[in-house]
Amino acid sequence: MFNKLSKAALDAAAVSDVPSEKLDTKAKGLRILLVEDHLDTAQLLRRLLENEGHQVRVATNICDALQLSAEGPMDLIISDLGLPDGTGYDLMNSVRPKLPVAVPAIALSGYGADADIQRSHECGFVEHITKPVDFNRLLETIDQVTRA
Repeated sequence: MFNKLSKAALDAAAVSDVPSEKLDTKAKGLRILLVEDHLDTAQLLRRLLENEGHQVRVATNICDALQLSAEGPMDLIISDLGLPDGTGYDLMNSVRPKLPVAVPAIALSGYGADADIQRSHECGFVEHITKPVDFNRLLETIDQVTRA
């Protein structure tokens, strides 16, 4: 019971600093593939990103993410690194070669040491955001990586 309560408390804090007003970001109408295995966090991020004008497809594992990535073009990948059937690193190694164009990707992780960030960049993630996700920072990062 304690583990479930602790997990629930951690999951509730997975997204912090949700803006009360929308930020005026330049990135609008992006097609985003969001890969997050915690359903509540995935749905919250999806709603928040859709409220910003983005189209969001959600996968909870690598297998589903690969299937969704093949269904149509995307402008951005946002992926948790800890997934039930592998890692976000595995996802990047699998999906990158199949994409017709380079798609920027943002890693989400509970780990933020320099080695973790370096490994994310080596696998193709442009940015690495540590959980709990600061939504304002995520929006700024989306704007930054999609403008390039």
